[in-house]
Order: sequence, then C-alpha cells, then structure tokens
Amino acid sequence: MISHNPLIVNTKSWNISKKKICVIYYSWTERTALVAESIAEVVKADLVRIKEIKIRKGVTGVLSGAFQAIFHRKSDVIHPSVDISNYDLIILGAPVWCGNIPPAINGFLSKTKFSNKAIVLLITMALWGGKRVLKALDRKRNVIEFFIVKTGRKSRKELIDEGKKIGRRISSLITGLSL
Repeated sequence: MISHNPLIVNTKSWNISKKKICVIYYSWTERTALVAESIAEVVKADLVRIKEIKIRKGVTGVLSGAFQAIFHRKSDVIHPSVDISNYDLIILGAPVWCGNIPPAINGFLSKTKFSNKAIVLLITMALWGGKRVLKALDRKRNVIEFFIVKTGRKSRKELIDEGKKIGRRISSLITGLSL
C-alpha cells in the first residue's frame, strides 16, 4: 500500500527545471534501501545512504534504537559528503521506529540545512506510525509530496516494484513542476 499527498503546495518558488535530484535515505533492515534505490533508478537521481558511526547489531541494537527513537534522540552519523545546494529536489527516505523518526535521521537532520529545497518524503513502516513520522519530518521543511509504504510481509520484488511505482509518480510530478 502506498499513501501519498495529492496536493502540491506553492511550487512557484522552486526551480526544478534542471531536475537535479538526490535520494538520501537511512535503512537498517534494507527495506527502505530497496524502495529508495528503486526510486533513484527511475528518476535518475544520485543516491546517498546515511550511516551510523556505531553499528547496531542484534537484540541490543534493536532495543537501543527503540529507546532512542521513542525519546527522539540523535545518533552520530557519518555525514555524507553531498552538497545539498547542488540539487533541486531532495527525496528523503526514513523508516519508522516505534512510531518515531529513527536516531540516524534525527542525527542527519540536526546537521543538514534544507533551506529553499523542494523535498519529497519517503516513509517506510512495517505496520504503523507513518503519519506521525510524516508530521514530525514535515515541520519547517518544503515538503511538496510524500509517500508512505507499508513494508511488512513484502518480498524484495514487491518493495522494488513499489519503489519503481513511486519513482514514476515523482517523475510525473517533476514534469508538472517544470515552470
């Protein structure tokens, strides 16, 4: 299931005619990665993965990540060497952890300025929490579109197909925004 925002807000202030796009995402279980990579392939975007400095493993990784997400903590990330000012559109991919933004995304966002950038949000979730994360990520950002993808019980092929479908929708959006 894909949910998306059918409304586009005040796009006249953004210049997307060049269509320089970057997909930036975090993925621990690889489900968000499959969707994000498929989108990047379809829209011909640069692809940047956010990585945590401390690697999460096993039950301890799950429990510490859940705790940090619930309490809106940030984890230290290897800040990607990407200059966001070079892009017209940023597609930001984030999974839902315990109904919240994962610590790696919080860490990345705390050090990244998205001023005057059009943003499309990609939120992946096993079962629930997508709208809550959407609301938190949408604050003070120029979000022009969003997609929420339920990943629970889906195969790799299904996730890749959903990513491609979203990529085609984003391509249509960009074509419509070429002012």
